[in-house]
Amino acid sequence: GRLTTTGDLVAALRRAGISSPRRLSQAFQALRLGLNRELESLKYALTAAANLLPPGGTLTVISFESLMDRMVKQAFRPPRPEHRPIAGVPDPDPVWKVLTPRVVGPGKDELTRNPRARSAKLRAGERTAYA
Repeated sequence: GRLTTTGDLVAALRRAGISSPRRLSQAFQALRLGLNRELESLKYALTAAANLLPPGGTLTVISFESLMDRMVKQAFRPPRPEHRPIAGVPDPDPVWKVLTPRVVGPGKDELTRNPRARSAKLRAGERTAYA
């Protein structure tokens, strides 16, 4: 049948054998990420920021899912040696200086005021000159 409410979706997922609250939450997350193309949008935004920010510019990203946090973390990593260009040929990939060596999460005060912030992860990088 047609799904018109979240309750309809929960019922359909339960009929499919997904019943634990954690698995239901993961199913909702997967549907949202896929339907909204959130991972593709983040990848585009990270690439655009790297190309638009001048050296010295700062990019901060708050993510709420581990997949997105991993993408941000990898975007800020320096290029691996095997991906470096031939000597004398400039590397088109920008290099980031990581400003948050460890992910920054919400503090106790923030969590008291806003429990939904519990999964927020902040990372920051400074755009450096091209390698």
